[in-house]
Amino acid sequence: MARCPCCSPSGAALGAAADAVFTFRNGITWDSTVAEMMAAEGVHEYDAIFHQNAITDRFTRYYIQDRTDGAGDAFYVYQSDSPLMMYTNLPPDTKAVPVYTIEAEENTVLYGAPVGFTALDLYALMNVIWPDRLIPEDFGQVTAWRLSDGTLSVLFTFRGDTVMAYFQEARITVAAAAAAD
Repeated sequence: MARCPCCSPSGAALGAAADAVFTFRNGITWDSTVAEMMAAEGVHEYDAIFHQNAITDRFTRYYIQDRTDGAGDAFYVYQSDSPLMMYTNLPPDTKAVPVYTIEAEENTVLYGAPVGFTALDLYALMNVIWPDRLIPEDFGQVTAWRLSDGTLSVLFTFRGDTVMAYFQEARITVAAAAAAD
């Protein structure tokens, strides 16, 4: 299976998480504003493939539908003009193509050995963004890698779908603390 077209690490040495720096598709990074993300994606607010919805009064999800270029769907979660999460749904597993296993192996080559991160850890992180809308049982398999730039890369199953997500964990921690105040 070819590497997921939406995301790629960059840096001198891609074989170790300590050296990997995260860049989502089209060069979008954790420093990309909403306007920069939209420009990189080549979309405008009025485009049929572009959608946005408020998750809460603090978080907005932007969704770019699959285009004819094969890039696939992309989702971005922002707090104001700062991205917190970027993700894509992967094709479903089949007997002939075990997508989850292949993606996990490819990410381990890129980022190094997975870190200890459980479905409950993922639920806690996602519950900051989608409070009281998820349950721990929504999450199945979870495999995660930490990059030196603060990115938490998580491959997981969610209600039967396979998802490749990237979190700016430090920003989510700050958002959780602010919500608790």
